[in-house]
Amino acid sequence: MGQALKRNIWLKGLNLANNGIGDDGLCQLARYLKYNQTLEYLDLSGNSIDDDAAISLAELLHGNRSLTEFVARRAKISPRGAAAIFRGVRFNRSLKRIDLSDNHIENRGLFSLARVLVYNQSLVAVEISGARAQIAAYEKILSTIKGNHSLMHFNLRTLKIEDAGDRQMKKEIKQKLRANRGFARVRRERRNPKMKYIHYCAMIGDKQGVEAELKADDSLK
Repeated sequence: MGQALKRNIWLKGLNLANNGIGDDGLCQLARYLKYNQTLEYLDLSGNSIDDDAAISLAELLHGNRSLTEFVARRAKISPRGAAAIFRGVRFNRSLKRIDLSDNHIENRGLFSLARVLVYNQSLVAVEISGARAQIAAYEKILSTIKGNHSLMHFNLRTLKIEDAGDRQMKKEIKQKLRANRGFARVRRERRNPKMKYIHYCAMIGDKQGVEAELKADDSLK
């Protein structure tokens, strides 16, 4: 199958969830898909991904330029494995969504994700529900996404923060993601560059900023 996937120019999605693929099989699969430039969706959920397989998948994500969605839910990924996979996404410009929900991501995985989001400006959605970590890891995520304008969805529903203050942390992250979604809408309104600032002011609740910009526009008419 590996050779066929390497040469296949038609396949767009591959769902291998709950197939009991072993470590060797996952490593070979990653090696062949690294050179496939048509596959857009890959789901490996429910397979057991050990650290060696995770490193191979990281190399796949680093080298592949067609994948837009990678899913590996409930795959027994360790903190070391999650960190490796996130590092593979660091300079990937095609991937839009990654879902590693219900794995053992913990502090190490989240700190790796935070470092990735400094450089990656193409990821739109990150799903890591069920992750358990200390609040310092989420603080690092928050400080990172303040400079990231592409991320719009970050699953916070079942995150387990081990320290106090989790509600405030989630609230701040949600506010930033809401701002990013506003920026995305603004980018689609390039005909009027002034609207970018107006929309941003509206989103953060700066009514005076909105009114000032609208008055400035009226004065130019």
